[in-house]
Amino acid sequence: SSMEANDGFARVPTPWGEVGMLEAFAPDVALVHAAVSDREGNLAFHPPLLEGVWGALASKRGVIASVEKVVDDITPWAHLVRIPAHRVLAVAEAPMGAHPGGLYGSFTPAEPYAEDLEHWVAARDATRASDDEWTGFVQRWVLEPETQLEYLEVLGTERIDRLRSRADRQSWQADAAEHPVDEVAPVNDWELATVHGARALSERLVDSGADAVLAGAGVANLATWLGVELARERGADTLLTAELGLLGYEPTPADPFVFNHRAFPSSTMVADSDMVLGCLVPGPGTLTLACLGAAQVDSAGNINSTEIRGGADGDRSVFLVGSGGGNDVASTADDIVVVTTLTDRRTVRECPYVTSPGDRVSVIATDMGVFERRAGRFVLVGIPAGVDRTDHLAAIEERLAWPLEVAESLEDLPAPSQDEILRLRTWDPQGLFLRA
Repeated sequence: SSMEANDGFARVPTPWGEVGMLEAFAPDVALVHAAVSDREGNLAFHPPLLEGVWGALASKRGVIASVEKVVDDITPWAHLVRIPAHRVLAVAEAPMGAHPGGLYGSFTPAEPYAEDLEHWVAARDATRASDDEWTGFVQRWVLEPETQLEYLEVLGTERIDRLRSRADRQSWQADAAEHPVDEVAPVNDWELATVHGARALSERLVDSGADAVLAGAGVANLATWLGVELARERGADTLLTAELGLLGYEPTPADPFVFNHRAFPSSTMVADSDMVLGCLVPGPGTLTLACLGAAQVDSAGNINSTEIRGGADGDRSVFLVGSGGGNDVASTADDIVVVTTLTDRRTVRECPYVTSPGDRVSVIATDMGVFERRAGRFVLVGIPAGVDRTDHLAAIEERLAWPLEVAESLEDLPAPSQDEILRLRTWDPQGLFLRA
């Protein structure tokens, strides 16, 4: 990937072949939020541990921690202590200190609360609106509150109570009632791409007998959930896994996020990203498929989720979400399906920044058609049934940045069934990802 060009990367010859090595990164001070600590500074965390505590343990000076609660004796939760007191410089008691993130589970005296999805949406909308909107958002939520209590006052009692109630695993029922599924809206481009991706993933799950399938965030996540359900109906026995530490979980209605806390209790394993991305996905005893989204995907299947650079027409560069676990997955999963819409900005000849390598990508599923890797090139193998083939292929060719190759036996892809669309909208009734 383009990360290979970083100064901290080197290729090193070994008796077992060439190995890519990253220079260890050691911060001076690490900031963490834990569930509880004792007065000596031992820090206990609720599982799943998400990205883990390695960055904190690597800090040269130590850790500054905020915690939900300080306790007199932490030994009842010794099995949850991950950072010992001698590595901690200071502790501040900050109830709801993970907001807009959440705190899952009642493993310690810390009271759980859900992630604040509305806050994230508001932050996203502010960045897209104008510089003034974003400045106002930062002023209100970051700069003006001088203490955690003042921050909670801005958040408000009603919202706090709602977030704490959403920590209940059955609270999705209230969300489903508040956001009923629209059963009559026409199928949009994102839903069409998601169904095409789910069907392609389902076929591969059935054919491979995969042990696990890893869901990327966003639309790829919904495609994975649907693909797994379709595969299970055909006898496949595949577990859903999520990069931040879940294996064997089941999604809940009315919440399309892969790290939905209300799905955590259904997991058969709750660990961290090192277990999932470092041991399970690349492990020799686990056959893992994956479904990933792409801000940009190119003719080699490479994915860019880091930066879309501005052009000569004056468009400014746009920083995206970055790699996350995408590179780990793309580098080690046994087979990968990419889901995206086909636009001239998304399907490019060559990604300007390669976040994740594409050599393990076998399918690119879009709203306008499905491409399969054949003899090293992506070939169009299916288009929606009922379209005028000549016009549709011309439209694809106009949007596709690489030369269009069409399979000799071009398949007619059946329209999404009402059942498929209802399943997707049941998970995402607000259209947070399945946007028009």
